[in-house]
Amino acid sequence: RNLAKGEWGTKQAWQDVDVASMATPQARMQYERISEALHELGAEEVFPDAVALLRWRDRNQRMLPKLALDGIASGDSAEQLIHCLQSGDKDAEIVLYGQGNGQPLDLPPALLSAWGGKIHGFSFP
Repeated sequence: RNLAKGEWGTKQAWQDVDVASMATPQARMQYERISEALHELGAEEVFPDAVALLRWRDRNQRMLPKLALDGIASGDSAEQLIHCLQSGDKDAEIVLYGQGNGQPLDLPPALLSAWGGKIHGFSFP
């Protein structure tokens, strides 16, 4: 898995990740299918993981998104999305939905304060 870990907004959080790690053929097929559907719905870009998004942004000097939807709702997934969202903007938000692992999120306080966005959550009974 390609994970961004460390201080928010630093290149060290993602630049040394091993790009040779490959998804299984089944995961790649599923990603391609979902990516194609999102493009048909109007998405400009679709990324398989946080590292791919951060590398794309670094190459293209684009702004990061302000909204992320997290259907996994775990601490790891929320941390990855925080690394991918615009900081210092009170409009930046993560919406968590789902059960995750049934435990409260455990996110590093330094990451949350450096990011400065909002986290909203809900689950379906």
